[in-house]
Amino acid sequence: LTKLDLILSRKKIIYKEISLVCLYKRFFLERMNIMLEFEINNTILTAKISGELDQHVSGELREAIDLKLATGIYNTLIFDFSELSFMDSSGIAVIMGRVKNMQAVSGLVKVRTKDEKILKILTISGIDRYVEFI
Repeated sequence: LTKLDLILSRKKIIYKEISLVCLYKRFFLERMNIMLEFEINNTILTAKISGELDQHVSGELREAIDLKLATGIYNTLIFDFSELSFMDSSGIAVIMGRVKNMQAVSGLVKVRTKDEKILKILTISGIDRYVEFI
């Protein structure tokens, strides 16, 4: 095996490990009455989150998103809150932490929501200076 073959082989193993961990995180989040689904479109990662985003699930949610971003292939992260029914300040922390991560790689963070209450919370927090609402 050449050095390139070894690197590519290791990369495949890492992607499989990330996929397994993401499956575990999804199972945990489902038990906590929140759903996280990822959509990938080239270099755009969309995190579709439904249910309630509070301090009880924010840590697991943050880890699951960070695992996907760790591959380094995404330049845009979209939080899709279209089906989110509740969010507290820990949700803002999840977004801002990912903003910091994406800025480190010259990436963008966008937020999609239909709920006026969630939009108001995000706007009052000043997060609109760091993310684009779509």
